[in-house]
Amino acid sequence: MADKWIPDDILALQPFKSSNITENPTTVQFNHRILGTSTLTLISVLWLISRKRILPPRAYTATVAFGIMAWIQYIKLKKKGKVAEVGWI
Repeated sequence: MADKWIPDDILALQPFKSSNITENPTTVQFNHRILGTSTLTLISVLWLISRKRILPPRAYTATVAFGIMAWIQYIKLKKKGKVAEVGWI
């Protein structure tokens, strides 16, 4: 997305119309990234809250597994020399 937080052509097709959300590839990719980042944030908060509560062992194990699965999907390591990139898979 051109190394920007908000791409220039996010509303390129028809500004302020609902069809832009589903038909513009840039807007769809931006929405996908925002949804993925917010989902990871919520799962991480769930894990942090579960650490402070008294839970049955199976519930705590499920919360930890859920958090690990979310982070594994979020982190993508590309080895370009010695540099690692982090992003949504």
